[in-house]
Amino acid sequence: MKYRKLGNSELEVPIITLGALNFGSFCDEEKSIETIKAAIDNGVNCIDTAPTYGGMRGNS
Repeated sequence: MKYRKLGNSELEVPIITLGALNFGSFCDEEKSIETIKAAIDNGVNCIDTAPTYGGMRGNS
């Protein structure tokens, strides 16, 4: 996995992030968790989320 610095910070994020828009709405909780674990196991350390994702459960 390739990483880049995030802006002017010391944080490093992968060039590919995981988008969580469909978690909790089009993808059930079990499959969502399985997908997140697989992403982490493969070097993803950044997940795009918002309060409105997953039927308003995006940041919980």
